[in-house]
Amino acid sequence: MFFLQTLKSENKEYDKEYTFVYEIYDIRFCYLTPDPFLCKKCLKKDEQIARKISFDKQGRPYRENLCLPYKKKYLH
Repeated sequence: MFFLQTLKSENKEYDKEYTFVYEIYDIRFCYLTPDPFLCKKCLKKDEQIARKISFDKQGRPYRENLCLPYKKKYLH
């Protein structure tokens, strides 16, 4: 359902940042995501839902669900 994309954190507060991008293109499958309401909102804006996990210097995780523009849509 998703792939891992490693990003370098621009925020000095966090050491590492990972973004899990869900490959869902149909609103009917948004129930598979951590935030179905946001998933539907993202798909209606022609974006994809993602979960960003950041770790601070003490190793504590911070999770955030967000919409990201498609880099390249998967075509069947």
